[in-house]
Amino acid sequence: FMTTLATVGWITQVDAILDTVLRSLNPCEAGCLNLFDPARWSALRWMTAAILGFITIMPLLLHQAWSFARPGLLPAERRWLKYWFIAGTLSVFFAVISTIGLLLPLLFDTGHQTHESMKLDARYDAVHMLSIVIAVIWSEIIVACAIFAMMLAGMYGMLNEETADWWRI
Repeated sequence: FMTTLATVGWITQVDAILDTVLRSLNPCEAGCLNLFDPARWSALRWMTAAILGFITIMPLLLHQAWSFARPGLLPAERRWLKYWFIAGTLSVFFAVISTIGLLLPLLFDTGHQTHESMKLDARYDAVHMLSIVIAVIWSEIIVACAIFAMMLAGMYGMLNEETADWWRI
């Protein structure tokens, strides 16, 4: 319910956010960014608002998950879960900011320079560019959470020969 409310709130601001992100990612100085599929643009706007809505209520979700799980966990498991929430959140935040702010603009610029060197007419689809960004970010989130879960499980003695198969799964 809270995610829905936050999503509705974000849909009013999502155009300005997407415009800022596209300006950051756009490798051209003049008119090579296009919108070829308006229906997919609308879907992308709503998906972006939903992601922002989910991020907005993440502190509430983490608090509820902590309140639910804490009574049933051993002390080492409590420390593991607390540090996993903290480390996962910080690493995902850093990864997303550096990906949108540094990595992908550099990659898109490199690709554009390649197109220009080959004398190709550059026409980039805004929806595809943002879809690539979202796919890369979700991959980073999954990998970061998995790495920190395994790392912290090893540090707190929860990952050993007996439990390794369950952690691999």
